[in-house]
Amino acid sequence: MSTLKPLTLKGLNASQTKNFKLDFDIVSTNLTNAELCKNHGINQSRISNRKASLVSRGHLKPSAKAIAKAITQPTNTQEVKTKELVEVLGNVIASFSKEVDKPKVGDFTNNKGVNKEIARNKMAKYIVDSNVEGLVPTLPYIHANIEKKILAQNENYEFIGVEKLPIVYDAMVQTIKNEKLPIKPYLGDFCDKIYGAKENQYAHIIGDYCGELPTFASEVEYAVSNKIVKVGGIMALTFGKPIRSKCLKSDSIFKLGSFITNHDTDVRSQSDKAIEGYFQRLIGFDFELTEIFNYHDDKGKGKGYPMVLVILKRLR
Repeated sequence: MSTLKPLTLKGLNASQTKNFKLDFDIVSTNLTNAELCKNHGINQSRISNRKASLVSRGHLKPSAKAIAKAITQPTNTQEVKTKELVEVLGNVIASFSKEVDKPKVGDFTNNKGVNKEIARNKMAKYIVDSNVEGLVPTLPYIHANIEKKILAQNENYEFIGVEKLPIVYDAMVQTIKNEKLPIKPYLGDFCDKIYGAKENQYAHIIGDYCGELPTFASEVEYAVSNKIVKVGGIMALTFGKPIRSKCLKSDSIFKLGSFITNHDTDVRSQSDKAIEGYFQRLIGFDFELTEIFNYHDDKGKGKGYPMVLVILKRLR
């Protein structure tokens, strides 16, 4: 059950206080939209907008109807119409489902991307081919596409499905229940299941991240140094390729790609070289860097955001 954020009057001006009173009635009472309109002297559209704002800020749970519409969309990329969980667009229903005439790749976490699907297939194949079975912490999003690919080939896996956004978590839970998947949902950060884990605790790790490497490098380092996946186990990590943030971790990783080479065919960016250099330095002789798969998907406006999949396999 997700925890909603409390509303607070602290630091609000007169206009904001008026909005607060409306928000309070929406969150804390069972008044109908018509009653809210009458009590506050506003129209239906204003109510819808305030509800959307409350959902997006974590103060209000979306309606069951909205969640149902979000989680029952077709997953086939050839469907003429697709519905995807998206950012708040102006009302509660619109914040959870968006109808488009043609399927788009790269829309909200690139769920429908062709190359994203190739990356998923790679992750599933490496895990199934390893013949290492057991518990796997993962980031399933709503649809658990990678996990279902694995289970279709081998049912001897259990997953911990991690999600930190309450609205996505609730939709993910519905998918798990509807499809009877062996996934135990967890509302929180992925690192909660990494830090403190013991050697051989997990069969594999599926870290389908959406940020850049420095933001989660410390938990990757913990997982590798403490050997929390079994021998033969896979760590499948996806993340944004550019290293643009400014911090000590970012600087130290980025500098790993600053070496000079006279190899004419090595035209990789500094970020590309830094990512390989980082993992080669991190794993030592205990893991193998099995594959680096670079990909992006066209969002209809040219080249999409560059992503990378890194596959590590524990050797000893």
